[in-house]
Amino acid sequence: MVKLKEFLPHNTSLDLLDKLHGTVTVSRPTNVIASINRIYLCSTDVLLSVTSRYHDVVFKFEIFELEIEQLMSLPSTVDLGCICNWDKVGCLIRFEWQRPAKHGELPAGYGPVIGERGPRASIPDDALNPALSMVGILFLDSSRPLSAVAIDDVDGNIIHFIEKPHELEALTRQCEVVDLNQISQFSKNIQRSGA
Repeated sequence: MVKLKEFLPHNTSLDLLDKLHGTVTVSRPTNVIASINRIYLCSTDVLLSVTSRYHDVVFKFEIFELEIEQLMSLPSTVDLGCICNWDKVGCLIRFEWQRPAKHGELPAGYGPVIGERGPRASIPDDALNPALSMVGILFLDSSRPLSAVAIDDVDGNIIHFIEKPHELEALTRQCEVVDLNQISQFSKNIQRSGA
């Protein structure tokens, strides 16, 4: 397999997530109604903005990652909900790759490759341009998912606040959940193994 490209937030962004504690208020800008492209996380001592960032893995194959920034003040917002009784933050890491298309798999005129995504274990041996990114923040209570802020599967510019158990289960099934404090070690292990 070729070398895996990583698109993970810098440690300074991850340190911001570590400052969250207690009840976290989740909100969106008031001027956005349909497609939310920014979510705010607010706890007692920190106010964070969560958006997505686009990267080209190779020409015509892009990947999105979460971008986390600290704000000094909260703009006009609409509350989406609160996250209570959580004790741990997990990072949702998704792997994406291309693979050669099989004969007849694509309509005539389409390129010779298909993009796929999923957990690391599902990367095939013939994968092309494998990459990983952090696509979500998972709030857990004793390892049980309570809620998440995550990038949309179809449009990487859209961010969702997810609370429904079946949606959380589907999200965690297609990603690897890595403890916030283990991201650096996870990245080192990935680099050593190649995937």
